[in-house]
Parts: sequence; C-alpha cells; structure tokens
Amino acid sequence: MSETVCCFFGHHDTSPDIMPLLREEITSLITKEGVCSFLVGNHGAFDGMVYTILKELREQYPQINFNVVLA
Repeated sequence: MSETVCCFFGHHDTSPDIMPLLREEITSLITKEGVCSFLVGNHGAFDGMVYTILKELREQYPQINFNVVLA
C-alpha cells in the first residue's frame, strides 16, 4: 500500500487569519485521511504557516513527517 503525500505550496502574501483554518485542515488530513507525509515550500507567509503548524502537530502526532522543498 502506498503512502499518501500532501503538498503545500502557497503565496507569499497570505493573511495570518487563515492559520486556524489551516491547522484544522492539516489536523483533519492526519486524523481522518491518514496522511503522514507532507511537502512544504520555503517561500512566503503561507509556506511558513504550514511549516509552523506541522512542527507543532508533530508533537501530538509523532507519526507525521515533512520535508521542505527548496525553490
């Protein structure tokens, strides 16, 4: 069985207001969809938010892993 990988690459001008929604969606991907591997970009606010959330969630869900994809 292959592992599902979720990728996040976003825009540099993203409002911090989306962070709670983003955290909720990533948590749902982990708990409901079984996603354990993530790829995230390294430019801008959106990518930074995803990276921060994944670092925090790894404490609660140690089975997840993520890699930063360099531009």
